[in-house]
Amino acid sequence: SLFLNNIISLGANAELITIIGDDYGKKFINSNKKLKKKINYIIDKKRPTTIKERFMVDGYKLLQLDVLKNEEVSKEIIKKINFKVKKKINKFDCILFSDSRHGMLSKKVIEEVSLIAKKMKKKIIVDTQVSNRKGNLNDYKDIDLISINDSEARDYLNDYHSQDTTIFKNLCKKLNFETIIYKLGAKGLMAKNLENFYKFPALPINVIDPIGSGDAFLSCSAISKIIDADFHDNIFISSCGAALCCTKLGTSPITIKELQSFTKQ
Repeated sequence: SLFLNNIISLGANAELITIIGDDYGKKFINSNKKLKKKINYIIDKKRPTTIKERFMVDGYKLLQLDVLKNEEVSKEIIKKINFKVKKKINKFDCILFSDSRHGMLSKKVIEEVSLIAKKMKKKIIVDTQVSNRKGNLNDYKDIDLISINDSEARDYLNDYHSQDTTIFKNLCKKLNFETIIYKLGAKGLMAKNLENFYKFPALPINVIDPIGSGDAFLSCSAISKIIDADFHDNIFISSCGAALCCTKLGTSPITIKELQSFTKQ
């Protein structure tokens, strides 16, 4: 997971709970000792390990091949997810849902894991996006921080024509969450917490590859949220993290030294 790599690369501790198939995914994780320590996987023999492979030519994406299955997980898998969450949660400050709509984060999983987090007084942070499936923002309740892209917001509101400011205003009315970040790609972002509304432009950079920038953004934002950083500082640092990621080809994580240097430019 890009989130896992970015959070660790930024100096924080993180572990991933995920689902893989009884296939190349298991072999890959087990062959890497460092990776194996950070990934708590559950094998679902009814699905392949999700893989998204890009083929690049002269810096441009020529083709993307996805291997995945979007069916929701079984009751047996949900029990295993809950067991792993309960076993690990005391070591961490928050639960981060990275929801790419491929079946693991069903409504039932979201409800039960959120309940565990709230009982243990842990923050809940969500990154959710629309891919080829309908969004599920309604499944999330009482969230500390949520990061939403423009497609997800418009899908949720069923509004594909209004201006960004209207979308954001209506989003904040419907989502009673502590912190909402509305990402607008090259146009920057809008955000709000309990005290402030904030608009931040995209940083002027030479974009090489935007893949992974959303993961870099939320990794920075999650860490800032956990340490109770000033809201404006959170937005600035997270935007720098996303911009820095866009200057790299591929999905290599940003490092704390790179981020520190970038924020001083």
